[in-house]
Amino acid sequence: MKRNLTINDIAKALNISKSTVSRALRDSSDINQETALLNANVEGIIISVSRDTEKNEHIRKLKRKGVPLVLFNRVIENFKAAKVVVNDYYGAFNMVDYLIKTGCRRIAHISGPNNILLSNNRKEGYFDALKNSGIERDEKMLVEGDFTIESGIICTKKLLVENDKIDAIFAVCDAVAFGAMKVLKEKGIKIPDEISVAGFTNELMAELVEPALTTVKQPIYEIGETASKLLFAQLNDPDLPAELCVLDTELEIRESTKKL
Repeated sequence: MKRNLTINDIAKALNISKSTVSRALRDSSDINQETALLNANVEGIIISVSRDTEKNEHIRKLKRKGVPLVLFNRVIENFKAAKVVVNDYYGAFNMVDYLIKTGCRRIAHISGPNNILLSNNRKEGYFDALKNSGIERDEKMLVEGDFTIESGIICTKKLLVENDKIDAIFAVCDAVAFGAMKVLKEKGIKIPDEISVAGFTNELMAELVEPALTTVKQPIYEIGETASKLLFAQLNDPDLPAELCVLDTELEIRESTKKL
């Protein structure tokens, strides 16, 4: 007779405690993050870290255990592992340079957390594009957020309160740009006639919002393909040196920014 699977059966199979299984089934936040990984005998992992990268000991533990790892997009700085990233600096530089060429001079930037490498690279691209065009850097035009629509809403409200004149907003990612657009619409500010908005990523929704979002297009398929190749290479040869692959971006110009 077939019997129901119990917590005890799961714990025995995974060689972990019954209390750990119970917490996992409740989706508890205090589960050791490398447990459903090491105990599941995974051969390798492709991972993009969350914005809370200061707490990455679980990833470092996997590395110490010899699990092949490939980090992509949001990666841990000064961590020896294969990585696949896009050229965040030049993507940001080229976008801000485009905004300047359309006539924008008061360009605000909603950045990502400063403990994330891509956030800093995009911020530096923003600053250098301004400098390249002789536009003075204004710290009031920079506000740190994260990668959510909610962050875009909060940061845009802050920018509008603290600055008399803004003619463009460059967001660290598309989700933040969506939040910015929502605030501008609610305040009756015309996009892009009064304020241009640009993002970074080229999410599917970028084409569907009104107006369609100008953004930095990442080679999503190529990122996944490259990460997979790096992982399989490690599986075939665990002694391979950690490789950094930097992929190019391109501008996707739509209706949320002024035209040249």
